[in-house]
Amino acid sequence: MKRLILLAATLVLSVGCQAQLPPTTWQVAVTWQAPQANTNWAGCTAQNPCTYAVSRIAVASGTICPTPSGGNYALAGNSASQALNFLDTAVTPGTSYCYLVQTQQVIPPATQPATSSPSNTAFIAVPANPGPPTAPSLTPSTQSTQTGSVEKPMPEPTSAVAGKPSSAPVGLVAVVVKQKR
Repeated sequence: MKRLILLAATLVLSVGCQAQLPPTTWQVAVTWQAPQANTNWAGCTAQNPCTYAVSRIAVASGTICPTPSGGNYALAGNSASQALNFLDTAVTPGTSYCYLVQTQQVIPPATQPATSSPSNTAFIAVPANPGPPTAPSLTPSTQSTQTGSVEKPMPEPTSAVAGKPSSAPVGLVAVVVKQKR
């Protein structure tokens, strides 16, 4: 009988697991403005467009962002683009990050881009997902809680040993049927 109860409980849990929700995934949207031209630099132009590289570092919650020279900032994904925004989809729930952006531009006659100093830093704390509840407990019941009608009569529960009838409570079978609906 213990084996049948364990088998029925396993069936209930495995049927329920197929409908579980995935954990929440988070994204961080980073935006900035293009740098302004000045007397020493012509700015981003159609002939010499600018691209932007976004870097980030994970930090302890409530921490002040480290200076660009004092931190181990790393490029955030494949962020080099002409867009003035970047969507970081590789963040971890419950982790805090600091971001910075740098302008890159190929200025002829050079063939490699020149890189600006880093922007100011921006801090964000990605929310943590809630913790899971404790494992469910299953208690066999001698009363059926099933409502409605069943079109076909339920077969006699059998044990795993040579098709012999089992003395498993009817309520346990009803739970399995209810989960399959």
